[in-house]
Amino acid sequence: MYPDLPAAERLERYRSIVPDWEAFLDALSRPLPLCLWVNALRTDRSDVARRLVAEGIETRPLAWHPYALKGPPSEYAGQTLPFVAGLYHIQEEVSMLPVWLLDPRPGELLLDLCAAPGNKTAQAAVAMANTGTVVANDRSAVRMRATRGTLDRLGIMNTAITLGDAECFPLGRSSFDRILVDVPCTCEGTSRKNRSALLTSGREISLGFHNRQLAMLRRAIQLCRPGGRIVYATCTYAPEENELVVDAALREAGTEVHLLPASIDGVRSSPGLTIWEERRLHPEMIKTMRVWPHQNDSGGFFVAVMEKSEKAGGGPSTSNQDEPEGSVSPPSYAIWIDTIAQRFGVPLDVFAGWRLHRPNRKYVFVVPADHRPPLEPELVSDGMPLIRTNLKHPKLTTAGARVIGSQARRNVVDATTEQAERYVQRLDFTLDPDQRTGLSDAGYVIVRHRALVLGVGLHFEEDGRVASMFPKVLSRGVRLPIPDGSGT
Repeated sequence: MYPDLPAAERLERYRSIVPDWEAFLDALSRPLPLCLWVNALRTDRSDVARRLVAEGIETRPLAWHPYALKGPPSEYAGQTLPFVAGLYHIQEEVSMLPVWLLDPRPGELLLDLCAAPGNKTAQAAVAMANTGTVVANDRSAVRMRATRGTLDRLGIMNTAITLGDAECFPLGRSSFDRILVDVPCTCEGTSRKNRSALLTSGREISLGFHNRQLAMLRRAIQLCRPGGRIVYATCTYAPEENELVVDAALREAGTEVHLLPASIDGVRSSPGLTIWEERRLHPEMIKTMRVWPHQNDSGGFFVAVMEKSEKAGGGPSTSNQDEPEGSVSPPSYAIWIDTIAQRFGVPLDVFAGWRLHRPNRKYVFVVPADHRPPLEPELVSDGMPLIRTNLKHPKLTTAGARVIGSQARRNVVDATTEQAERYVQRLDFTLDPDQRTGLSDAGYVIVRHRALVLGVGLHFEEDGRVASMFPKVLSRGVRLPIPDGSGT
């Protein structure tokens, strides 16, 4: 039984709608399994599984998701070099459902209205193969810093970040192909990883969330293009935040939107409620999806999939992609690309299909050629920082090094395990004579270890020393020592 009786009592109002109440409570008493998805921009599932075995972490393929792995709980999975190098991202299984049902496609214009901390944003951006445009919006600047870090670690360049209230997101000229509305909620479904979640839940608290959640969904319907898709999601059990929100939105919208079946082969779930507390809801509510923790050994989630009618009128123009300043990179930026390409022996065609822009004197950012962010609201950042330009010599960012590093042929250091350990601790290390043969002179080098691109270092020719430029924020999270079965 659930050990925290006061918290369990808060769940009693759901007893009549939970399939197998005892199994539900039993699941809540256990820690969550590890679940992660592989960054398909860089590798595949078998490679990550093999690397995790070397780290002492056993996983198995997640049956319904071709890029995901699942395994026993692990406190180290977010501290491995493969994680830090952006080969995978940890995300709870049910948290992956909304983007899977949103079904983003390459080249589309997608809006994540409540994006922080960025897990679903990153999942969508990778599903779009780093093309098109993902607009990640949230009201919290602090929480969006985590989003920025996740995007850079994974090498994502098709995402623009905005700050603002979701329910007030400007209509402007942007009509989105797909919109994710993963709203703030009471988070009851996260109690397996956050034991205090149930202590701040209850009917009155859920009712307090309802109006804002409805306003967010209403704005998403306005922003979506005719024929586009909207996914509404919460990590709570409360009907006041789930079916009652979707029911109200459907009744307001009339024939403008309708529900699509929310189901995934391989995921056990329950249909949404059509009656709650003697209140009859829209009959289409049966198409929504409730996932209880004991059904898949996961957290709890609710998902509704909506489609906007092709004949829906009003709302923003369908001329939805706002042209940036120039459809190609300014010619003046070519000197930076040429310098980087020559320094590291990278073919210029590696940079084909990218567009550069320089929002400040410090960095040049890269976005895909088909990237078209909206004019409103004002962008906090757009794309991935590629090159730092306010130094004596242009310097690849850590994110940039990881994007091009596998194709670099000059000024690359393949670090031993001992050297890699020092590098991720932001300590200098000295190269062996044979490691210096591919280095042209003093200057920036790309540091790799076992085909993992770790980042950038500074080589001093006179003594063969490399100064680590590994980011401080990542250094604090790496587990050492790195397991080593090869001696290199």
